Amino acid sequence: MKIAMIVPSLANKGPIIVAKDLCEELVAMGHKCKIFYFEEVIGLTMPCDVERISFWHSINFQEWDVVHTHCLQPDLYVRLHKQLKRSSDDAIFISTQHNPISIKELNQTYGFVRSLIFSCLWHIALTAFDKIVYLNNVTKNTTILLNRANTLVIPNGRDIDVMDNKIEDEKLQNLKGRYFVIGTVSGIIKRKGLEQMLYALQKMPKCVFCAVGDGPELASLKMLASTLGVDDRCYWVGYHPEGYKFHKYFDVFVMCTRSEGFPLALIEAAAYGTPTVLSDIPILKDVIEYPNVVFYELDNIQSLVRSINQVLVNRDEFSRNIRHYYLNNLKRSIMVDRYIGEYRNSQDLL
Repeated sequence: MKIAMIVPSLANKGPIIVAKDLCEELVAMGHKCKIFYFEEVIGLTMPCDVERISFWHSINFQEWDVVHTHCLQPDLYVRLHKQLKRSSDDAIFISTQHNPISIKELNQTYGFVRSLIFSCLWHIALTAFDKIVYLNNVTKNTTILLNRANTLVIPNGRDIDVMDNKIEDEKLQNLKGRYFVIGTVSGIIKRKGLEQMLYALQKMPKCVFCAVGDGPELASLKMLASTLGVDDRCYWVGYHPEGYKFHKYFDVFVMCTRSEGFPLALIEAAAYGTPTVLSDIPILKDVIEYPNVVFYELDNIQSLVRSINQVLVNRDEFSRNIRHYYLNNLKRSIMVDRYIGEYRNSQDLL
């Protein structure tokens, strides 16, 4: 098959990582792939040909068996350029929705007005697609304005080589010798809810918090940590292109998030067998269940502390559980096999 992937840029971000992983597997199987992108942001090396295009430049869709998009801009691009009437040898159009597109969910990042505009545009764009892929059932079931018949769920999957880990951090190594390390790998933005960990840290004097990532909320979190008197037990690593490799230092991985699509950071933690605590939002509970991880009540700091302590006491058990779940559910090959099946099924329907 010939597959065109359309992404916003080549940045080292979740949706583009998924597109890269798909292409790596597809190329290895003998399929032809090409990645089209709009913005000159380079962070990933791709396994196939790439081409930067203008939003107003039209790809010849008939050259491809499958056109697979990721994120709003590519979805709008297809809606704009797709021919209204297609012959039987045209491409199959598939969009993967990496995050919820409801106004409520988008509002946590963009504010109400922009969320209203984005949500409306996105729903209009998705009417151009033959298949719409969601990463979990919660997002699929809450997207009520689209035809359910052409929607399906395919969870993300990644292959993480846990043996290829040459990250060395002397400060973190020294902290690990004196404390339990509670870690996260995350964009430092409001919806990630990282302030909850700072309040929890007040109640856990034997723990330090390590955050790998960067973002607009970093300065505010540092100020809060100082106000709470826990800044000496916070280590802000900053952005790292292979942030997942810091799992070698983590005793517990935490996600305090208020909204997610399907977090690649969770897959990375599972690959390392890092005992994990998650906020109890419906999307995460749809992705994975106890006792593979432990959930805490969102914004309930005492619940967060209890959950972390539960994992610390039973680290070996939770490590085995989440690693087993990864091997059986979150490997890249599992994800790719399901996409290939949908590519072929959709072609058969033409």
